[in-house]
Amino acid sequence: MLTELDDASLIRRYTQDQDQQAFETLLRRHYDLTYNRFIKHLGNPDDAADLAQQLWLRVSDNLASYRDEGKFPSFLMRIASNLLTDFWRRKGIRDKTLRDTANPEEFEQIDTDSGCAIKQLSEQEQVNHLTHTLIPALPSEQRMAFLLKHESEFWDPNHRLDWDTLATLNATTPESAAERFETCRNTLLQAMYGPDKPEPPSGDDLVLFMIWTQAQRNDKRKHFTWDYYADVLNISANTFKTRYRSALKSLSAGLKEYTDT
Repeated sequence: MLTELDDASLIRRYTQDQDQQAFETLLRRHYDLTYNRFIKHLGNPDDAADLAQQLWLRVSDNLASYRDEGKFPSFLMRIASNLLTDFWRRKGIRDKTLRDTANPEEFEQIDTDSGCAIKQLSEQEQVNHLTHTLIPALPSEQRMAFLLKHESEFWDPNHRLDWDTLATLNATTPESAAERFETCRNTLLQAMYGPDKPEPPSGDDLVLFMIWTQAQRNDKRKHFTWDYYADVLNISANTFKTRYRSALKSLSAGLKEYTDT
């Protein structure tokens, strides 16, 4: 059982064997630690959930170079500290930061300079580039796998995906996203129950339909598996994993190219 493995073993399985379930086990084991850290300092569940999502994206991108010394929680807290500092600077609070120390909860007030502000602005630009450019540019099958899995990992029944976010991630307007959802749903119902048998929706329309439908489920945490989404899409689990990993690879390459220019 993966839950019986320590952090170092899970990290090796993820980085060496590309075992996504090992990463999911790490996430479930430590998500509350990271989320509670953000809640403690921000007090806003929406902001805390957003930063927790960013944190685990960074973890996924950096685990290959991580050298475990039994201090994975400290590694998470260092990333959390950086994200909190970024958050405050974007809000114009220039005198707050969390210094990385042996006690990652230690809060200190220190001065910041304009060079740091430029660096943080660049990081915000990367987030915007990811959500407005890179994710919408993914092929529909990869975008479907990435958004279904990614959205489910950070699903909160009190903070679900909204039409504006769905539209941004698919390079459309909220009004168009809603209309395409309705059209797709009606086509599916006609194919299932109507006298005619139209071709089932595919491509971007199906992406919008699937992401929105799954985001609204009340019991989605019970289905937090690769097999569940593979069954939903009528494909094999390996195919779903391949599409998801291809999406991650494309997004990582796109961000690297963006930051290098």
